[in-house]
Parts: sequence; structure tokens; C-alpha cells
Amino acid sequence: FYASYSPFTGPTADDVWRNVYHWEEVLHRPDFASKEADDNLTPEAWDLVTALVCHRDIRLCSLQEVARHSYFRGMNMLDLRNTQSPPFVPPLQSDADNTHFDDFSDPASMAVYKDVNNKWKDLDILSAQQSSSSAAADIDHASFIGFTYKHNRQHRFI
Repeated sequence: FYASYSPFTGPTADDVWRNVYHWEEVLHRPDFASKEADDNLTPEAWDLVTALVCHRDIRLCSLQEVARHSYFRGMNMLDLRNTQSPPFVPPLQSDADNTHFDDFSDPASMAVYKDVNNKWKDLDILSAQQSSSSAAADIDHASFIGFTYKHNRQHRFI
């Protein structure tokens, strides 16, 4: 969640499987485009990730082990529901109330997604260029626009 993408993502299910299988070569701390994003993934958070995705003999395996990790310092993980209140509890009108989700038909709401919209435009341009060439390839417009995965060519087909 801190990086906005899975560390094992690949273009196909087979690639994802290979990346998970070869996790030692694929798992690395993400490089972020901004200092704010980089600061969001604290050293403690990254250490927790690597303590959960590692060899079985050193992996954190129980709730008690995870709760003792420095990332959760000052938090009573074993009694969290009884000791902490969530920072925001949305007032709901019903079980199906979705008013706290983004409205993608509202231009004001969509202003937040300027970068995503620009990626859609880039994809449309690329699609038009490819369809006019002899080696045209279909581009699936539902393919993770806005997804922030940075491709690491070195590990693409491990």
C-alpha cells in the first residue's frame, strides 16, 4: 500500500508467479518520483515488509511477533479494537451507502486524478499510433491506468 503496487506484479499471471518464486531477486525497496512518497515508506515500514517476505526461518510468523516489530511501537496490536478509535468513521445512511467513494463522473472530483487522466490521453495517442502502423497491437483500456508500478526490466522475465 505504501508503494501503490505489488512488488511481484508482472504483465501475465506466469510473470507474477515467476516474480513471487524468485522473490529474493525481485523484492527491492521502491524508488519513488517524489521525496514525499519516498518519506511515506519509512525505514520501519520497509523493515516490516522484508521481515514478512523473507526466508521461513527468520520470517515473522505470528501476530505476537508482528506486534513486537518497531513499526508498531506504541501500539497495542493484541487489543487494538478495544483501545483505539479509527481516525475517521464515515456516517453511513445504509449498508450500501457509497457516498464516501470518488465520483468519477464529477469533473471537480476528477481533478484529483489529473495524472491518471494524462496517462489515459497518452494511451489513446499510443493506441492511435499503433493502429496506424502495420504492427498494430490492441491496447486494453482497462489495463491498470493510474497504477503506479515502475517496470524493472532487469527482473521482467525471471
